[in-house]
Amino acid sequence: MSHLDFAGFTVDLFGWTKLTVPPLVILLLGGVVIALLLWYYFRHHRTTSASIGFSDIRIVARAARSNRQRFRILVPLLRVAALALVFVALARPRAGTEVREVTSEGIDIMMVLDVSSSMQAEDFKPHNRL
Repeated sequence: MSHLDFAGFTVDLFGWTKLTVPPLVILLLGGVVIALLLWYYFRHHRTTSASIGFSDIRIVARAARSNRQRFRILVPLLRVAALALVFVALARPRAGTEVREVTSEGIDIMMVLDVSSSMQAEDFKPHNRL
């Protein structure tokens, strides 16, 4: 039985940043696309009644539009933008690499205990060198 190892792919954007797209992001993106297509289908293909809400359409044309009507597209656009930014974040964007040599100074303190057989010699009092 073989093991499938899929590490995703790397996208170079304009030479200054790279996106490494892992397989989970690809699956999530596919699921979101399918969900959006289903939402669009059910939203625009539902049955509508043949009734008319107003007796004269000119009444509706003269009515002032509220702020809610003016900005009703804003909420779905913000949701799509937030979802797109989540996918960008999951793709782990990174800007170029730089190799730097870092030097640091410090003091190393080591505690060493020699427990070899030579320490078992009986030449020290009371028993041995340990």
